[in-house]
Amino acid sequence: MLFLDQIYILNFILCMVILSFGLFIYFMKQRLFPLFVGIAFGLFGISHIFTILGYREDLKISLLIIRYCAYLLVILSLFFLQFHHAEMDKKNKDYIDNINNINYRSLRR
Repeated sequence: MLFLDQIYILNFILCMVILSFGLFIYFMKQRLFPLFVGIAFGLFGISHIFTILGYREDLKISLLIIRYCAYLLVILSLFFLQFHHAEMDKKNKDYIDNINNINYRSLRR
C-alpha cells in the first residue's frame, strides 16, 4: 500500500507542475491549449489528492466523473489545436502565395 501511495503522491506533484506550466504559458502567450491541458491535469491532481487522503471509496463516482471531465478536456484541447494549426497552415500558404506573386510580377518587368 505504501508503494501505491508514493505513486499517487508523485502523480499529484507532476499534475500540479503541469497545471502550473499550463497557467504560466497561458498568461504569457494567451494560448488556450496549454490552459486546457493544465486544467485537465489539475482535475487529475484533484482525483489523486482525494485518493491519497483515503476518500477513494467514498467518492468513487465523483472521482470517475472528474477523471472523465479531465480526459474530455484533453480531447477538446487537441481538437482545437488541430483546427488552429489548419488555420495557421492556410494563412502561411496564403502569405507564401502572395510573396511568390510579388516576386513573379517583379521579374516580369
